[in-house]
Amino acid sequence: MNRRTPSYLRPQQELRRQRARRRLAVLVLGLLAAVASIVVIVSLSRNTGEDAPDTATGPEIQAAVTDEPETLPPEDMEPLADDAVGDEELAAHESPELEPEQPELWGPPEPFLRLSGTVNSGDTFGTALDSAGVPADTVSRIIRTLRGTLDYRRIRPQDRFEILMTDGGELLEFNYERGFSEIYSILVSDGKWTPLRREREFERRLAFVNGVVESTLFEAVAAAGEQAELIMTFVEIFAWAVDFSVATRKGDRFTMVVEKLYDKDVFRGYGRIYTASYENAGEMMTATYFEAPDGFSGYFDEEGRSLRRAFLKTPLRFSAITSGFTYSRFHPVLKKRKPHLGVDYAAPTGTPIWSVADGVVIAAGWMGPSGKAVKIKHRNGYETSYSHLSRIAPGIKRGARVRQKQVIGKVGTTGRSTGPHLHFGMKVNGRAVNPASVKLPAGDPVPRKYLTQFKTERDRWFGEAARLQDARPAGLVPAAASR
Repeated sequence: MNRRTPSYLRPQQELRRQRARRRLAVLVLGLLAAVASIVVIVSLSRNTGEDAPDTATGPEIQAAVTDEPETLPPEDMEPLADDAVGDEELAAHESPELEPEQPELWGPPEPFLRLSGTVNSGDTFGTALDSAGVPADTVSRIIRTLRGTLDYRRIRPQDRFEILMTDGGELLEFNYERGFSEIYSILVSDGKWTPLRREREFERRLAFVNGVVESTLFEAVAAAGEQAELIMTFVEIFAWAVDFSVATRKGDRFTMVVEKLYDKDVFRGYGRIYTASYENAGEMMTATYFEAPDGFSGYFDEEGRSLRRAFLKTPLRFSAITSGFTYSRFHPVLKKRKPHLGVDYAAPTGTPIWSVADGVVIAAGWMGPSGKAVKIKHRNGYETSYSHLSRIAPGIKRGARVRQKQVIGKVGTTGRSTGPHLHFGMKVNGRAVNPASVKLPAGDPVPRKYLTQFKTERDRWFGEAARLQDARPAGLVPAAASR
């Protein structure tokens, strides 16, 4: 079966054909000239022997040659151009756009655009796609298509996604990996988008992990042979009860029962933490994962109270508290005493700042002494403010809805400020309160109708933790350490 010649090779083939025709024309003309010379010589010889005198003059010979009929190339042969040159000279004068002969290449270049990304802390599903460069209209349609298949409230940091698009922006394929086992896809066929969900097959093993903090929680979990991603998941569970950036103490203890994923005995990652505990400065906190038949889920303490709070304790990762809430503070710029109705968190310029709760932006922009600032209204009469920002995040403007831990700006030193920090303020029903000491509302507890089921699950996981701890050989290094 003959393959069609790619269009980009046709100019080279045509050039080769022209060269062949020119060579053939030169050869034929040479042969004809040789035959004509022989005919002339033979004719002259006959004339000399029969009719002509013994000596023939030069002009007579020249006349005889001149009287021969003109010899022309065949009609179907391309005549040689007047300025024809040899092959080497021709190659030197070839058009610059004609490349030297190359091996034949089959198939066009890939006319696709691949975009990929990872969900970062504070991202929503939509903002993660935006950050990867996905067009806004495509983001909206992806969200609409996967609604009801993917629970957007359960996306988490380190989730991965990949998008395949045409140069014109048409979606060809979308895949979103939630954790290590769940894959959400969009199948595109004849312009129709169909959502799909499947689970990657792993061998799942329960493991008991525990340790004692000597310096930091990170080092303690790493000393137990585990990966950083497990630390982040553990910290998220207790983030509303413990500020691990400042509250961790030497001697703190932790335990957890976690699902580990294996592929042919090779560790691939972590699944869910089913139960965990953290003892901080002598205070014990426990968490058990529970999912109700109607989809209600989360981590709860022993009584079924949610560990999640409606408000985060802090709006950023900070290095120090430089000023607390007070009604009389000596102002370092104005050089007089004034109320300081908020908390100042020192942090490097550019440190991300997130909203401490779901809400609606009521102001964003330059606010005099506060510099670049954002104000957010929350449920139940709560309002928070974030001042001295170096920049406000894209999309954060009056009327915009924000989610808890969504990044709203970056630390700076704009306005009346002596160095990079965040001034964080909070009001309840219009009255300023101390963000560091106010009692914040908790998340929703386990519904009463599921409380008995929750307690059964809680006791089962407590028993599983004890069994795994007793069954664990002394000195065993977890498989995650050899990943």
